[in-house]
Amino acid sequence: MADMFGIFNWVRNLQQVLKGKPWYLPPTLTERQVASFERAQGIRLPEDYRHYLLNIAGAPPGCAHGYGLHDCLEEHAKYGNFLQTPFPHSEGWNEWESDDYDDDQHVAGSLLLTHEGCTHYIRLVVTGPMRGTVWEDDRGATGGILPITNAAGEPKTFKEWISQFGWIRCLD
Repeated sequence: MADMFGIFNWVRNLQQVLKGKPWYLPPTLTERQVASFERAQGIRLPEDYRHYLLNIAGAPPGCAHGYGLHDCLEEHAKYGNFLQTPFPHSEGWNEWESDDYDDDQHVAGSLLLTHEGCTHYIRLVVTGPMRGTVWEDDRGATGGILPITNAAGEPKTFKEWISQFGWIRCLD
């Protein structure tokens, strides 16, 4: 009988994949949840990310781990206005010999999107001139903080970044 339930769950998950929404994406958030997060943090999330959270999934897919809004809050709860502080970069930064290389001030104004393993993170900038763009934080391997760029060499927006996952047909 246990095998029967396993097959049932597998078929149900396959149906979700065929609908374009894999089973490992968390449920969508409500407008109330997103607005509450924004009020608590004193920010407005980029529109394409808001749309994703409200209509597709409550967190992005991640190679190792996708982060939801509340994961981000827990990560930076001690920093107060961390998300209100403008993101400090407009181009790649990798001063790995500086004394404050690992300081979180270098990623202020950004949310964690995914953890790609081995201290390699993907972040969404939510404040400052680069708001709405996606960056790599690979300081753990002395790779620095770099924009993820599109074919034109411009930093990708969340919509451009999330579109790399071909099964997510969502942001049109």
